[in-house]
Amino acid sequence: MAKAPAKTAPEATAPEPAAEEKKATKSIVNARYVGKYKKGGNDDLAVFINEQCTDEKTHVFDWAKFFDLCRANGLGEKEGVDHYQEQVLVEKRNGAAGRARMTLRNRLAAIVRRDKRLKGLDGDLFDINLPALPKVGVAKEAA
Repeated sequence: MAKAPAKTAPEATAPEPAAEEKKATKSIVNARYVGKYKKGGNDDLAVFINEQCTDEKTHVFDWAKFFDLCRANGLGEKEGVDHYQEQVLVEKRNGAAGRARMTLRNRLAAIVRRDKRLKGLDGDLFDINLPALPKVGVAKEAA
């Protein structure tokens, strides 16, 4: 008895997406915010964080210094510093660095808006000018 010829799966003929449809980067950040948040931003708080946490020799952001800076200003386990430090430095979890920088920076911003200053890694106090957040929603209507 003759064997039937082996059936082969038809080759996929899905069209290639057009070049303009392909994403240029893997970033999840909306294109209109990319410049605003590149290298941590450009407001006074972002400059302060970069000055405190960038290694002078390698010019690379030092995450250990960033977590130390957060602790020096009263942020701790409750605010997620330990959680993010574990994810960024130990687990090296994908996306953790961006989430840590964004979340902990916002918590430092709340301190700056309240106290108008932060403590540096050397223990000195630095005045930081950060504008108040605009009122939105119910708060805006009540004002």
